Amino acid sequence: MRDPVQYDQAQALWAERWGELVRRADQVAAWKSPFYTTTYVDGTVCRDGNPIFSAADPVRRIGVRVIQFEPTGDTGELVSWRNTFAKGEPEEIEELVISCSLTEAILSKASDLIYQWMTKGPVNADLGPGLSQSFSPDLTPADRPA
Repeated sequence: MRDPVQYDQAQALWAERWGELVRRADQVAAWKSPFYTTTYVDGTVCRDGNPIFSAADPVRRIGVRVIQFEPTGDTGELVSWRNTFAKGEPEEIEELVISCSLTEAILSKASDLIYQWMTKGPVNADLGPGLSQSFSPDLTPADRPA
């Protein structure tokens, strides 16, 4: 997103939705958010959308990262995969990564995936027509679906 106001609004929307989900799961104390730094060394905010939201449960060693990009049409796009942050290191975290353009339908589907990840672990949900989900360990993460 090129507009800083729109970016901040989208970031606030993800944080608000996260708050709803973590309270619903009764896991508020378990999660640290944000998990990833979204500023440059000089403190300037990085608004590239990767991530627009992140959280981690350091005890269960799981995390969530949402990458948001500008839509290319009227319908939303969503791809999700599992990634291992700091693989082989003591701070290793298995994360659910969601890469999407934002619509109400995508926010709802992404919220469902996040909630399942928080409460049940690996997610195997039908995302619906035109949307894809991949959990291949060989998948190279991309900021936007191909």
